[in-house]
Amino acid sequence: MRRVKVYIASPYRLGDKQFNVDRQIAMFDKLMKLGFVPFAPLLNHYVDIQFQHTESEWLEYDFEWMAWCDAVLRLDGQSSGADAEVEIHNQYGKPVFYSLEDLCRAYGIKTLDNS
Repeated sequence: MRRVKVYIASPYRLGDKQFNVDRQIAMFDKLMKLGFVPFAPLLNHYVDIQFQHTESEWLEYDFEWMAWCDAVLRLDGQSSGADAEVEIHNQYGKPVFYSLEDLCRAYGIKTLDNS
């Protein structure tokens, strides 16, 4: 059975970058435990520390991965980058979810709290 690949879209540049990265990594872990195959683009934060790229370069890179994913989970918070990722995913005709519960419900997966 093929597992659902989920792209996590969330704020990065506004606020505390490390907090934003840590929050996305925590969601990555939850998704893995639920049986999804998550993609956390903010892990690129660690690459960018050593090898800086522009925001547009990172978005182009992320858009390529989005084509591979089945769905997007948009975490809350203001972010023009995450909004652009949602728009691209909508153009692919794939679903965008705004909560873990809605994502799990759509794919018939019980959340960790309900298992």
